[in-house]
Amino acid sequence: MQMIPKFSVKSVQHPSIRNCSRILIHCSTGPKSGKCCSLFNVEKYNVMHFGHNNRQLNYTLDSKMLQKVHEEKDLGIVVSDDLKASLQCTQTYNKPNSMLGVINRCIVYKTKDILLCLYKSLVCPHLEYCTAARNPHYIKDKELLERVQQRFTRMISELRNLPYADHLRHMNLQSLEER
Repeated sequence: MQMIPKFSVKSVQHPSIRNCSRILIHCSTGPKSGKCCSLFNVEKYNVMHFGHNNRQLNYTLDSKMLQKVHEEKDLGIVVSDDLKASLQCTQTYNKPNSMLGVINRCIVYKTKDILLCLYKSLVCPHLEYCTAARNPHYIKDKELLERVQQRFTRMISELRNLPYADHLRHMNLQSLEER
């Protein structure tokens, strides 16, 4: 693992940085001091190219080529190189869906009130809070997230044979799109 000094845009280019195509990096402590406060781990840096007409150049830092990635997760949000939210919606779908599986396996006495309380406290926060999938653009992503709530309403035995709109009315819930 190779470490290089931490840089900011304040001083002259540090001599240990070579081959930085189109990236200006300068040492924060000055070129003559010879010491820097902290170090970069070159292996942790990636390059993501956006746009269809991007030339997709290779970037190097200290003669080490930076890895190209097509998606990156930061603070729980997945950003892909096409800037679509489908990956985020899929990940948002997986977590509450697995929580429904845990509820279905662990709860033996499944009344409407117990399941509704568990749904609102364990499942809804994953669907609603702080997610880029809150208002998806594509219909397929909206339907994917709505499937979680449909699965929940089918868990209640007295509502199984009714249409989904009746499930929502009996449970006093709104569809995820209406929220």
